[in-house]
Amino acid sequence: MLSEVVMQTLIDACQDQDKNVRSVATRALSMHIDLIYSMLPDLSLSQLESLYTGVLFEYSCKHIALFYAQNHQLHFYTKMGAGKTARIDEEKIQKVIQAFEGGQIKEGMKSIPNEELWLREV
Repeated sequence: MLSEVVMQTLIDACQDQDKNVRSVATRALSMHIDLIYSMLPDLSLSQLESLYTGVLFEYSCKHIALFYAQNHQLHFYTKMGAGKTARIDEEKIQKVIQAFEGGQIKEGMKSIPNEELWLREV
């Protein structure tokens, strides 16, 4: 398991100008997807966008990766099962949604209508 400092360094590397650095960072992060999800509430908007477009979207296309917020807890499930939940307040939920929508726009993906967002609290 990687330390939070190493994870933060890899997340920052996803925004590097060098394509090779970004590629190595995203490959490494995709092997530690459970740690990424638990760090989401504390990341900046730009870090969230980079993770969404560089790691999370591609991962979710290839693997089961359920991710949602309920009762101010962030829940996620990967092929390894349920991950450690993280406390998340409404402001941070909105930040994650905004970052993921921004990532979709930057990548030319069709935006999901707000009423159908999968991250909405139930």
